[in-house]
Amino acid sequence: MTKIIDKPTNVTAKSKKKKPLFLSWLQLRKERVRLLVAIAGISFADVLMFLQMGFRGALFSSAVELHHRINGEIVILSSRYRSLISLDRFTDRRLYQAAGISGVQSVSPIYLNFIQWRNPYNKEIWDIYAIGINPEHQVLNIQGVVENRQKLREPDTILFNSGSRNEFGAITKNFKAGESIVTEIDERQFQVRGLFQLSPTFGINAYLVTSDINFLRMVRSRQGGLIDIGLFTWRMDA
Repeated sequence: MTKIIDKPTNVTAKSKKKKPLFLSWLQLRKERVRLLVAIAGISFADVLMFLQMGFRGALFSSAVELHHRINGEIVILSSRYRSLISLDRFTDRRLYQAAGISGVQSVSPIYLNFIQWRNPYNKEIWDIYAIGINPEHQVLNIQGVVENRQKLREPDTILFNSGSRNEFGAITKNFKAGESIVTEIDERQFQVRGLFQLSPTFGINAYLVTSDINFLRMVRSRQGGLIDIGLFTWRMDA
């Protein structure tokens, strides 16, 4: 007498479900070199994508960092303004006319211009972006400028950007070490009295901040009465 044993149906079904995945894994193991090359190619493409995203983020964030640090409720610009490196100036009479509006607490001009910075160590000349402000008003919310802006009342004084590129000299390192740093700007001697942090952009490699009076001294070709940015602050009860 023959005994017939039926196979469980669930085992067959389970093996059928695993079969496609098992075949795929066998195909990958068979060509191990091709598998490694494929993984390396995909990983390299991912690294390039993330690198481009990082460059894109750095470009946008650094390009508007100075704008975000400006302290004012209303900002006046020329109608032909394009960017920080493509400015069009306007007369400061517009600024002081608007100061007569009820509720305005203060008005402040900002001067912007590329100037020639002489590296105090190797005497090389580089273009640096100068920002001229009224030290009596807190125009810029930048760490280092807020604490040191009163020092800009003194003639021929500047604040240097600690994030500047190396070709401008080891200013940050030597200033923190206690060295007195004096450099030449447009054939005039200026002393570094403090440091601040502002990221360079693709068009600006370094910044300096000085008073509006010192700015006009270092940019002697600048016509008086023309400003780049006008700022308004309002009274709290307005």
